[in-house]
Formats: sequence, C-alpha cells, structure tokens
Amino acid sequence: MTTKHFIGSDNKLNVEGIIIAGSANFKSDLEKGDLLDERVQKGVVSVLDISYGGENGLNEAIQHSGTVLTNVKFMNEKKLLSEFYAEIA
Repeated sequence: MTTKHFIGSDNKLNVEGIIIAGSANFKSDLEKGDLLDERVQKGVVSVLDISYGGENGLNEAIQHSGTVLTNVKFMNEKKLLSEFYAEIA
C-alpha cells in the first residue's frame, strides 16, 4: 500500500519525506526491515515515538513533526541555493 500511495507514475517518491510515528516497536521494524519498498524507505526522514494511539496520537505526531519538517524544508532550500550558485559559477 505504501508503494501504491507514495511512488508516482514516474517511479519516484511523490512526497518530500515520510515520518513514521508510533508507540510500539513496529515503527522501527518498518524503518529498518524489508517491509517497505526501498524507494519509500529512502524517503523516511524521521521516526517518532509517541505516547498515544488514534486521533490523539496523530495530533501528537503532527506536533512533534514541526521541527523535522522545518529541517526538510531548510535542506531543500539549501540544495536549491547550491544548484543556483553552481549555475552562476
């Protein structure tokens, strides 16, 4: 299912990054095991440990993801500027 939703028709990841969150060890199994497609696994930017399940857990994961998402945006901007400076040079 992850491959179906996160790999586009161009055979590449169609999101900037994936955050895996959960309260048990399954999130670690997803990150380190062979349960995810390799292309999806390369897109994992963070694994978060949260205390709750359901809607409360989702809200907690979103709250904790702010820093991670800011870092992803910063890295993308840094890459873009590097490419820009390379073109100027």
